[in-house]
Amino acid sequence: MARRVGSATVGLGEAARRNTGRPDRGRLSSRDVPTAFEPAQRVNLRNVPDDEADDVRAMLDARGIPFYETRPSLWGVSAGGIWVTDDAAYAEARQAMDDYQRQRRDRARAEYAAARRAGTADTFMTLLRADPVRVVMSVLGILLVLVLVALPVVLLRR
Repeated sequence: MARRVGSATVGLGEAARRNTGRPDRGRLSSRDVPTAFEPAQRVNLRNVPDDEADDVRAMLDARGIPFYETRPSLWGVSAGGIWVTDDAAYAEARQAMDDYQRQRRDRARAEYAAARRAGTADTFMTLLRADPVRVVMSVLGILLVLVLVALPVVLLRR
């Protein structure tokens, strides 16, 4: 039997309906189709450095929180993620993640403060000396965007 959900037609076989034990209500929900397991939540891996992702995996393993990982897509549409598979363990995983992020933030701030005191922190001038072409091109790009944003206002005043 096929039922319409939004603009898509979704088929739900008799075996799946029998396994759910739910009467035909004319609509589908995530509980209507049985699955082997359903993940609770995930940690998005977009723009996450490898060392941080490794730390999160180690933290979850050390606490015995069950998880699995999905890899990024070939074209960068999805970034991949770390999924917690047990709903009961999600609160513990969230608390552990909050603690880890707080520690990582404090460590990064301390490292930056130490680099500033030592005079080795990146500043605008050190970036300009190290890669002048990149800095000049970035400034020109910013100016171009500002001109393009202001151009309609200037043209509409006439």
